[in-house]
Amino acid sequence: MKHGIKLPLQAVSGPIRRPAEWAILKIEPFTDVQLWFEARCDALLEQKGRDIILIFGYQSPTFYYAHLSNQTDRVHNGIFLVNDADRQRIDNGKGIARLIDNNWYAIHLIRNVQTGAIQVYVSDMQTPALSANDTTLQWGRVGVGSFDDTGAFKNIRVAGKLMSSE
Repeated sequence: MKHGIKLPLQAVSGPIRRPAEWAILKIEPFTDVQLWFEARCDALLEQKGRDIILIFGYQSPTFYYAHLSNQTDRVHNGIFLVNDADRQRIDNGKGIARLIDNNWYAIHLIRNVQTGAIQVYVSDMQTPALSANDTTLQWGRVGVGSFDDTGAFKNIRVAGKLMSSE
């Protein structure tokens, strides 16, 4: 697919500060999971905080998400946990901003629930762009979306250990 797809996003509202729109894949929940896809943020290049997100451990309204952006600060470009409360950053907050243009980026998430390791690779598949360790959530579904922008996603692949196979 040359241009990718625009997924139907689910608008989310409520008192908890969390991403605004996403699409959760209609597949069984995973424990350990890997997610590969290509993504492009369609927001204006001049816009600060333009983003896309990948969701994992989704147990509505509790989940993890990796926020990829064109800037790094306390709420952009990091790995977060939403656990019946406002998002909580769980990475070190020092990720390098990657979404600096309108190009397609190859993205790979690796999640190991036993060790708590979370790694997100962007284009350079040798060094994680973001990483964290957290064992709060032991299973969940995966998805893609944006905190408050638009984006396109293509070539989505998922592999891992299904929760039902434990």
